[in-house]
Amino acid sequence: IPLIQDLPVGQNLQDHVTTGLDIVILNQTLPLNVANIASLSSALDYLFYGTGPWTSPGCEAVAVVHSDLSDPQTDPPDLQLMAIPSGASSDDGAHLYTTVGITDKVQ
Repeated sequence: IPLIQDLPVGQNLQDHVTTGLDIVILNQTLPLNVANIASLSSALDYLFYGTGPWTSPGCEAVAVVHSDLSDPQTDPPDLQLMAIPSGASSDDGAHLYTTVGITDKVQ
């Protein structure tokens, strides 16, 4: 295939890797699944009382770090770690089933 134009395609390619790590809070739960977020009661709770799943920022914590500590002063950080309020305990594992390709079916 002849080259038409040499563009920097893929220069800013970023993977979005996920893990199976689940943080479970025992004192209080706020399930963030599609059914809960899209419900009319969640919308009304937010609009009238300022409570419920719509008050979640969507990302609870972010850290930007260096994967190579040999020269952290000059190299820009290359890893971003995010803690989001969803996972196997809030969506019955649907996220893990899709991203990791696991299944409950015995083969």
